[in-house]
Amino acid sequence: MPPETPSPAPLEAVEVPTAPAVFAHRGASGYRPDHTLGAYRLAVAQGVDWVEPDLVMTADGHLIARHDLDLGPTTDVAEHFSDRRATRPVEGKETTHFFADDFTLAEVRTLRARQPRAERPHTHDGVEGVSTWPEILAFATEAGVGLVPELKHPTYLRSRGLDPVAPFLAAVRASSVAEPELWVQCFEIGTLRELRATSQLRLVQLVGGLDERPADGGPTYGHMLTPEGLAEVATYAHAVGVWKHHLLPLDDQGRYRAATSVVADAHAAGLEVHVYTFRDESDARPAEDASPADELRRYRALGVDAVFADHPDTALAAFAGSAG
Repeated sequence: MPPETPSPAPLEAVEVPTAPAVFAHRGASGYRPDHTLGAYRLAVAQGVDWVEPDLVMTADGHLIARHDLDLGPTTDVAEHFSDRRATRPVEGKETTHFFADDFTLAEVRTLRARQPRAERPHTHDGVEGVSTWPEILAFATEAGVGLVPELKHPTYLRSRGLDPVAPFLAAVRASSVAEPELWVQCFEIGTLRELRATSQLRLVQLVGGLDERPADGGPTYGHMLTPEGLAEVATYAHAVGVWKHHLLPLDDQGRYRAATSVVADAHAAGLEVHVYTFRDESDARPAEDASPADELRRYRALGVDAVFADHPDTALAAFAGSAG
């Protein structure tokens, strides 16, 4: 008789990282104009638990949801206020915009939102207006969804006599949303330290280009991602928000290099790692990833805690189709 085939050795248990949270980036912005209530509602209908609004300010001190200071790409402002384009320094660079802080809330209310990316659907252009922070808080309560707001350009706004922190906190405290239920993001250290001292919000230090510094000063973002820098961030924040290629750098041919130690180092410091931004378009990912799901699963394997996605349904499906 032939010798008995030995039984295979038992496989070692492999721990599969828990699926990251999916943050709907500007709502379901792959399908609807950025930061409209329709974009937020669609994201909730797709199954997300978190929606990300970016907040800038009007001339009369109201927080509104726009990705940046410039109303031009995401609204029809040029059709109604063509003479209101201005040039001024923003974080050291001369910038020409339809600055939100040059418009009152009443003027902003006359504008209609539009999709800023040419390759995305434009069927909802002109359908909705611009939402305020109190309206978004009310929406979140009604929809039962968490919020991940970002305070944009606070140093610039303060140079214009506007303070985003006071109205931000006032609206939260006037709502039924509990402070610890919010993740609040900012690229600037001082604003996060102020919020840490005056609230129970969960705070995210956003990280820009590695050689850059926050607009309010401090170490480079590259230093922030060292073990020493992350330990310092952990004294005032609860997470870091990083560009995806800070975790998986690319070589000169656009191919993946070895992963950095940022995720492990951040977790060792007690920080979560939130990663931006995932999009369905093929030019938004390296060619090594044949599909958006391939890219998303690559980052799940690193053990990240949350991802920002323009197409939240894609991210949810990618993680649902993974083991774990």
